[in-house]
Amino acid sequence: MFVLLEQIPRSYPENIVPVEDPQIFPEEGKKPIQLNEANPPNENPNISGVVNILLLGLDEHQDVNRGRSDAIMIATVDKSRGQLKLTSLMRDMYLPIPGQRDNRLNAAYAFGGTSLVMRTINENFGLDLKQYVVVDFLAFEKIIDIIGGIPIEISASEVRALSTSLEIVEKGLQTLNGRQALAYARLRSVGRDDFDRVDRQQKVIAKLFEKVSTMNFLRFPGILSTILPYVRTNISTLEILSIGTTVLGFEDRKINRFRLPFEGTYNPATIREMMVLVPDIAENTRLLHEFLYEE
Repeated sequence: MFVLLEQIPRSYPENIVPVEDPQIFPEEGKKPIQLNEANPPNENPNISGVVNILLLGLDEHQDVNRGRSDAIMIATVDKSRGQLKLTSLMRDMYLPIPGQRDNRLNAAYAFGGTSLVMRTINENFGLDLKQYVVVDFLAFEKIIDIIGGIPIEISASEVRALSTSLEIVEKGLQTLNGRQALAYARLRSVGRDDFDRVDRQQKVIAKLFEKVSTMNFLRFPGILSTILPYVRTNISTLEILSIGTTVLGFEDRKINRFRLPFEGTYNPATIREMMVLVPDIAENTRLLHEFLYEE
């Protein structure tokens, strides 16, 4: 496993080249952010024993140019309490982006890659994110297939929205293969658009983790070799192994879930012809820290 993990492509902020995006305009008078400059200190950095990792889900296999991040999450390993947490950040949150006009959160990746996403989240929500994992969505398909699918409860409206070519034809508990699970996770035409889509993404990840964490350890090298071409990170191999063994040692492997912006802490708006969510940043920061650190 060590040898396999060493093959994961590592990229670091100073190696990321910004790309131009016709939908993102620098604010007049502002200089573009220098991606290798140190983040300013946060008032409330990570508390000892709590590890926060940025997770980005992308469709990079479909476009050689860097696009916008489709799924933005923070995975939290609370070593002191033996807890796992997953926070989804709505991609349409309208936030200050360093060096740019205020924009949707997912625009940060298009302009400055993972470094700018981390800095945007850190500066808006008082975090100290330094580690990340970027995953091409093809990895989710392949890992779900290799473990034999995951169980997901499908509603009648979700059945109608999903193509019959996916062979999801009835409601209730279904074992979804990789292609079906990805289509389910990305469905946004049922319910509250992106809000329910974020909930589906979290369900898929939780079920995926639940199944993988109960599998025979000897199957892990096969899983790793399957997903390696679709993953990038700046976490060292030793750190990955350390976090992994810590998590596998937790008695409770249930994933506690959260979402930003929290219900009742944002206003929908149309800005520069964009449908966005304008959050109460102070209140969302307070609620996020309460969830992550149980302050």
